[in-house]
Amino acid sequence: MLSKLTLAGGVLGVASLAFVGVGGYALDTSSIAVNNSFSSGTFQLQVVPGTATVSGQLIGDANSAGQPTQTESATPEPTLLTGNTLNYSLANAAPGDTYSYTFTVYDVGTLQGQVNQITYAPSATGAGWHLLNHTTVEVSVEEGSNTWVPLTDSNSGGSDTTGPLAAVSPETFLSNYHSGPNFLQPNSLKNGAWTYNGDENSVTYQVTFAISSNAGNNSEGGSASAQFVIGGANTP
Repeated sequence: MLSKLTLAGGVLGVASLAFVGVGGYALDTSSIAVNNSFSSGTFQLQVVPGTATVSGQLIGDANSAGQPTQTESATPEPTLLTGNTLNYSLANAAPGDTYSYTFTVYDVGTLQGQVNQITYAPSATGAGWHLLNHTTVEVSVEEGSNTWVPLTDSNSGGSDTTGPLAAVSPETFLSNYHSGPNFLQPNSLKNGAWTYNGDENSVTYQVTFAISSNAGNNSEGGSASAQFVIGGANTP
């Protein structure tokens, strides 16, 4: 009797080991890993030069010596999110001259966005400051075909104004058509044409510098520069 009990216990022990063995085998089945990654789109501005004009008292004088000259250039579409640069310059400016130019802004990223403001920052030394003291600056936005609406300035003594402002002081122009920002849809340039052709394809601005006819000898030989920064953000 004793030996049979011992044998029965041994059989149960084997069965128990077999059950654990099945469990261990199940843990060795193959598995699949599912990895996830996310990247955001970009809102990226591209500026393209338009037309530039000069008018003034001496323009059209038969003597071409000393007449105003102007140059413009633009860097190509950037590959990094640092934007591109548009350069304009006017040489041999004289009292009474008015210099204006246009540029068009596109969204070449993958997200829609808006232009919120254009900041203006002047720089000069010596007689250049006298030149800026006798110069005004105005920024307008195109509303319809060749119809220009002055942007509102938000940095004029606490009150919003429009129209020509003193070029000697920094300014912030609000980018709008009477109210609200200028919205832009994503574009890319293919075969010489922009891919988006709706109302929010682009926005065109005009900058006008006017030198007072009262600019005196203190402005002679003066050299000044100014930078406009187009500021915007993507929209939902």
